[in-house]
Amino acid sequence: MLFAVATARATIDYFTAAGARRAIGIGLVAYALAYPALALASGDTYPRVPTFGVPCPTAILTIGLLVSARGGPPLTLSIVPIVWAFIGGSAALLYGVVTDYVLLAAGVMLSTVLVWKRR
Repeated sequence: MLFAVATARATIDYFTAAGARRAIGIGLVAYALAYPALALASGDTYPRVPTFGVPCPTAILTIGLLVSARGGPPLTLSIVPIVWAFIGGSAALLYGVVTDYVLLAAGVMLSTVLVWKRR
């Protein structure tokens, strides 16, 4: 709902940031969409393979959208994806979920963008 409201109010435009942030955002969205195939390639088997709609690829996709927003991402839209990046990303470290290392990196990236834009 928060994303729909922000988009309807024209307070956020996705994929409009300049330079590296736009490229990173597009890369994160592409990674999130390829997440099930990447999980299969890393050795997971069906039905253990995470598919669309599970929290980790959804958080990666959301962070990709926020990183690529012109003017920086709104704090109100960034809190939940950042928190999940560190909670869900802990699976990468604790359980060896290779595909979730990107989730940790994405959380750090979004946190860095937020800090940088508020300086």
